[in-house]
Amino acid sequence: MVGRASHEVCVVAPPPYYPQWEVQRPYRSWTYTDEVIGGALVHRCPIWIPRQPRGIGRIVYALSFALSSLPVMLRRGWRGTDLVIVIEPSFLNLPVALLAARIARSKAWLHIQDFEIDLAYDMGQLGHGRRFAEKIESWVMRRFDAVSSISRRMLAKVCAKGVPAESIVLLPNSVNISEVRPVATVSAMREELNIPEHRIVALFSGSLAG
Repeated sequence: MVGRASHEVCVVAPPPYYPQWEVQRPYRSWTYTDEVIGGALVHRCPIWIPRQPRGIGRIVYALSFALSSLPVMLRRGWRGTDLVIVIEPSFLNLPVALLAARIARSKAWLHIQDFEIDLAYDMGQLGHGRRFAEKIESWVMRRFDAVSSISRRMLAKVCAKGVPAESIVLLPNSVNISEVRPVATVSAMREELNIPEHRIVALFSGSLAG
């Protein structure tokens, strides 16, 4: 993407599938495609979507994208880049991003939206080998030049996992409050979203317990 500072941005991502857990049309699960969105070149890489995203199925799903994106990431690394940014989840994307950054001799930045390994064990999706998994996680995270997350509590966990304090950055999620504002009344929201009066309205704003 060419912006005010003339930055060129390239994105490597799967086809859209969330929150339905089904690849959305006209995209396909098993094809490589390129498109331009907002001036950024987006490489879409194949991914396997499980019917039940739990346990082994979730690992295979994450691994499928890590493997399919590997040749694209390596190609981009060989062409050269100044910065490689990877977002967790999925943790399995981290080694791919590090390898691409090393090939490009560029900086590597990890941004954490969720601690995927902690969640998998805390929710009982994985049973054994937690200490070994956490050691691998710590080793990989410490290889990045910068590690950011969305809250101070999550940054405290990053520090507890062995990442040096000088490498940690607070990068909270935000919205443009001139465009995203609370509606005046529930009735106005029902009218805007075409929700009948007899339907219950509920809002999930995400989990900030990390």
